Amino acid sequence: MLRHLGGVMHHAGKAGIGVKAIRILAGGALSGSEDRSPLGVPKVEPIASGTSYAADVQAARRLLPLIGAGYAKDLVELALRFSAMPRDISTVLVGTASIAELDHAVAAINQGPLPAEANAMINQLQHG
Repeated sequence: MLRHLGGVMHHAGKAGIGVKAIRILAGGALSGSEDRSPLGVPKVEPIASGTSYAADVQAARRLLPLIGAGYAKDLVELALRFSAMPRDISTVLVGTASIAELDHAVAAINQGPLPAEANAMINQLQHG
């Protein structure tokens, strides 16, 4: 999910330069659903590692075992807690299509960072 870009985020943080994380839900793909809100953009180009939005959704679904293990209640919460918590990220832009989605994002961030075990599981699922 989070790309380290050769350590540039860490180096920027050490230099006191802000780092902004954008589209941390990959245009909605990290929800694990191909359904689009009627208020959102109807077609989203892939932003994660897949060749299509559907491929990005399928990649997100590989993280469902973390939901089953109780680390988050859904993939959106998991993605938000994973992406928003590194110290080197100073600003996170979260796209929402409704007040309910905004409330969900705020509640997810308020849960705090994922435990080390969850991060290890994500790493295992990403890299085999």
